[in-house]
Amino acid sequence: MKVIILLETALKAISKNSRRSLLTMLGLIIGTAAVITIVSVGRGYEKYQTSQLLPHSDGDTIQTTISFSPTDSSFEDTNLAYFSSVDMDMIKQIEEVVDVGYEEEDHDDMYRSQAVKFQEYQQSTKMQLLGSNGKQVSYGRTITKEDIINQNKVVVISDDIAKQVDETIENVIGQSLEIGAETFLVVGVYGASISETFQMQIPTTSYEYYFGNSKSEKMAVTISNQFSSSMVGKQIVELLNKQGSMRSLGTYSNSSSAALVDSLSSMFQSLTLLISFVGGISLFISGVGVMNMIYTSVSERTKEIGIRRAMGATERTIQMQFLFEGLTLTFIGGMIGYVIGLLLAKIISLIMSFDFIPDLFTAAIAIAISVLIGLIFSYFPSKSATEKDIVELVK
Repeated sequence: MKVIILLETALKAISKNSRRSLLTMLGLIIGTAAVITIVSVGRGYEKYQTSQLLPHSDGDTIQTTISFSPTDSSFEDTNLAYFSSVDMDMIKQIEEVVDVGYEEEDHDDMYRSQAVKFQEYQQSTKMQLLGSNGKQVSYGRTITKEDIINQNKVVVISDDIAKQVDETIENVIGQSLEIGAETFLVVGVYGASISETFQMQIPTTSYEYYFGNSKSEKMAVTISNQFSSSMVGKQIVELLNKQGSMRSLGTYSNSSSAALVDSLSSMFQSLTLLISFVGGISLFISGVGVMNMIYTSVSERTKEIGIRRAMGATERTIQMQFLFEGLTLTFIGGMIGYVIGLLLAKIISLIMSFDFIPDLFTAAIAIAISVLIGLIFSYFPSKSATEKDIVELVK
């Protein structure tokens, strides 16, 4: 019997007893929908949390941060690069690593140290590089966008430095000071906070133009999400502490939230397995319902089976007819469950304000399991349709 004919016969039998068929498929629908919903929502939430913890990571890779902590605080005054090209090339050789580069810094969270000479004040000073307007000043003016755009050689200093130069703080406004070998104009004085470690503010563009773009203190390593970012980060740190270019001057560390991301992924994987197990129980129970329905269908269509047998239909043909009916029933139930699962995932993601991620592989597995259950639980009822004597069937 051709497949198309088997499909038409199965659909007619299912539609003829639509209420019974729907109740039979209910377990399949619930089980499949539960698996699809939790996996889609779980993966979406996992990606959302990863993006919050590791902003530079995407769905395929995770970015971890490697830091260097110098033993001597005066190391910062040298403006040496914390990581060399040799360090980067060495890390790139690690199989799990996709890319290596300096971590991008926030334009309002960049700090550098330079030798500063301002009358009696002469020492290495830490300064904040500004990519937007600076702090509110007590005297003079703040650094503006125009200063940043035009790379103006202007500086705003703390009142601690100003007091060392002149007891009348406002007198320092308009005076010149030397940063490295360059002369800058003091345009403002701000009140220094106890918690602040920097003493000056200058435009980022001005610093980069006159002193060069000093390297970041942190290195961003991009890792394939197929591997544990925390384990790879630990491997990189051990390698640098043994062979890194600055290993004799300090220690390297992995200072990102990668370990937390790994824990989060592990938690969601465990939750997915748990829900999948519950969904599997629902699918198994629904398989018993499919078996019961096919047995009922065989008993109700005894005369039909007898007539087909009397007209020359083989046992295999009769068995395939009822087997295909069970397969069609479970396949439709699996597809309905998949659609409902996606709809539920979409609703949940809208409520929780993040995107859900459909998992086609998991969907295929769930539907395949539904069909497999239909095959297993339809086999024995379909087999029973071929075991009766023709004479008894047509009575």
